[in-house]
Amino acid sequence: MEGDFEKKEDRARRCADLAIQWLMGSGIQNDNSNLHLEGGINAWYDCIEKQYSFVYPEATGYGITTLVYLYKILNDSIFLEKAKLAANWLIEHAWDDSTGHFPYKYDLGSNSFIPLAYAFDEGMILNGLVNLYRETGDRRYEETVNRGAYRLIETWQRDDGAFTPLRSLTAGDTLDKLRKWSRQPGSFLAKNVIGLLNWHSVINDPILLERAIKACEWALRFQDEEGFFVTSTYDHSTHLHAHCYSAEGLWVAGKLLGEEKYLDAAAKATKWALDNQLPNGGIPRIYRNGQFISAERTDIIAQTVRLGVLMISEGALAETYLKNIERALEQLLTFQRLEGPPEEKGGFVFGFQSEGLLAEHVNSCCTLFALQASILYSQYHQGELNFDPLLLV
Repeated sequence: MEGDFEKKEDRARRCADLAIQWLMGSGIQNDNSNLHLEGGINAWYDCIEKQYSFVYPEATGYGITTLVYLYKILNDSIFLEKAKLAANWLIEHAWDDSTGHFPYKYDLGSNSFIPLAYAFDEGMILNGLVNLYRETGDRRYEETVNRGAYRLIETWQRDDGAFTPLRSLTAGDTLDKLRKWSRQPGSFLAKNVIGLLNWHSVINDPILLERAIKACEWALRFQDEEGFFVTSTYDHSTHLHAHCYSAEGLWVAGKLLGEEKYLDAAAKATKWALDNQLPNGGIPRIYRNGQFISAERTDIIAQTVRLGVLMISEGALAETYLKNIERALEQLLTFQRLEGPPEEKGGFVFGFQSEGLLAEHVNSCCTLFALQASILYSQYHQGELNFDPLLLV
C-alpha cells in the first residue's frame, strides 16, 4: 500500500510540474507582443479552433495567487515577475476608473471589455493583489487593494452579509435572483472573505472583519443538514463548483478566526461531496431533486481533492477518505493533456459540457486548481504540508 501511495504521489507531482510548465510557457498568460494585454490570463485555449477565448480578470486574480504560491514553495523569482505582470494588467488596463469595477472579460473579437462586473471576480482579484502586496510591499498594489477591499463591502455587500452578484457597467443596474447560480447572491460568495480577511490581517480594520463574518453567516443559511449547500434558490439545486467555493471560503475563515462552526461546515461539505463520489472516482456536477448529474468538471474534482487533503491533514476528515481522494485525483489527472503543442501540453481540459460532450479546451482556472491540488496531495504524503490558507486559489 505504501508503494502505491508513493507512485501516486510521484505521478501527482510530475503532473503538477507539467501544469507549471504550461502556465509559464503556453501563452495562456499574454506576453509583450500585445502590450495592452500583457500579463492578463486567458480563460482557455480552444484545441479545435487553435485560439484563445478571452482575457479573464478572474483567472488573472487566481493566477497571481498561484504564482505567489509557487514563488513561496519553489523560491524562483520568475513566478513573482509573472505575478507582477498580471497585476499590472489588472491595474493599468482592466480597471475601469469611471465605474470603479473590473469588467468580467476582455473580448478578443471586438478588442473591448464586456461591460459587466461580478462581485465574485472582484473578490478573487482582491485576494491575488493582497498576496502580491504582502510579498513585495509595493505601495502601488497597496492603493489598489485598499480601494478594492472597501469597494467590495460598500458597493457590493448588503447589510445582511450577502453580496449583489452582478452589475451592469453601462446601466448601473444590479442583477440577481436569476436562474444561473453565479447570478444569485448565494453561499459561494463566502469565498470573497479570503481577500477581506487577507487585507484585514495587514491593516487590522474591524469593519473588514465584521463584514467577513457577516458573509460567512449568510453562507451558513444555505447549508442543508446533510452537508450540501443549496446554490440555486430557483430550483433548490446544488452545483458542486459553487458548493466547493462555499466550503473554501468558510474553511479559510475558520482557520484564520479560529471559528469551529465554519470549519465544521467546510468539513461537512467536503464529506458530502466525497460520499457521493462517482464510480469512476470523479465528483458529480449537480445535485437536483435528489438526483446527481455527472457531466464531470475538472475544477470541481480538483476543488474536492484539495479540500479533502486539507481536511484530512488537520483531522477534520477521517483518514479512510484518503482512498476517495486518491480515486478522485486519479480521475482528475486523466483530464490533463500529456502531449501536444505548447498551448495544450500540461494543461487540464474543462471536462464535460452539460450535454455530455467533452469540452475540447484547456482551461486556465481548472489547471490552476488542479495544480494546487496535486502539490498539496504530494506534500501531504511527504509530510511537508504547511499550507497558508490565504494562498488558496
